[in-house]
Amino acid sequence: MNSDAAGFDNHAQAFTVGSTYLISPTLVHALRLGVSRVNVQRVGANFFSPSDVGVLNQFSYVPNFITLTVAGGFNLGGRTRSVSTFRTTFYQVADDVSLTWGTHQMSIGGNLGYVRSNAYANANSPLQREVAANLLLSASYLGSQTTHTWAQIALNRAVYFPGSNCTLPNGVFISGMCSTTRNTNQRRVLSLENPGEGQLIGEMGEYDFGGTQNYNAMLVSVQRRPTRGVSVTGNYTWAHCIGDFGAEARAGSA
Repeated sequence: MNSDAAGFDNHAQAFTVGSTYLISPTLVHALRLGVSRVNVQRVGANFFSPSDVGVLNQFSYVPNFITLTVAGGFNLGGRTRSVSTFRTTFYQVADDVSLTWGTHQMSIGGNLGYVRSNAYANANSPLQREVAANLLLSASYLGSQTTHTWAQIALNRAVYFPGSNCTLPNGVFISGMCSTTRNTNQRRVLSLENPGEGQLIGEMGEYDFGGTQNYNAMLVSVQRRPTRGVSVTGNYTWAHCIGDFGAEARAGSA
């Protein structure tokens, strides 16, 4: 008997409205507004929590949820199939103006998007121009921000001590290198406070949903329009991403 499957109840809606205005025979303005939403409801098997059956040293953030595997027998619980809801809403505004004169065409505009998926947002703003006959140059800004991501805070991390043959603040002497993977547990915060009791506790982490991630990038593209059936395109992206580390509780040597 296995109960690791999940049920889904999903809904999706989308709405778009736009306007194209011919300012003159050579000048066109286009505006697009759109919004879409996806709602994903995931339902797993509902059993019991560890504390309901007498397991006192294990805590579940989700009530009536447990993962239990009996080797050669059966599986209870949905693993990551706990009851959860994901709502993603996407807003988009696109506005551009195109100008044609002779054999040349220039377009300038912007595309701004905002996505909410458990507090996630991004933006995309392109700029495009024909710099020469059959040669198109475009530059775009790409950005996104994610907030309230799950991360782990190491509560019993290992403290780094430089050098060799050192005495820890709790009086324990370490021969050889002071900070190696072999003496990680001796250098943990609780061990430094109380060696007798602290040695019984290893990795210990706290879940926190205050993590953030930010992504910013610039995309430059050069396109040579088809001449004799051949088109050449080149892209260059400069970007950086900064975010909170999501697995700090898995601390080895500091």
